[in-house]
Amino acid sequence: IGIKRFWTIKEVQRFTTSEAMSSGRHVWKGIDLVLEGGKQKTIAQAIGGKLAQQAVIDELNAALGRY
Repeated sequence: IGIKRFWTIKEVQRFTTSEAMSSGRHVWKGIDLVLEGGKQKTIAQAIGGKLAQQAVIDELNAALGRY
């Protein structure tokens, strides 16, 4: 739910994670899109576990044809 935004493949530089929230030892991270010029947009929030976070980034890269 939210505003739909579109970027071209050429505009997308990479994907990174950023801390969204934490509770004790549990940390949930967001997935950020890094665009040309260094501007960042959060495209997913509250993903727990490094394996899940990396899986999301890998799937996004695969969808863009980046392996």
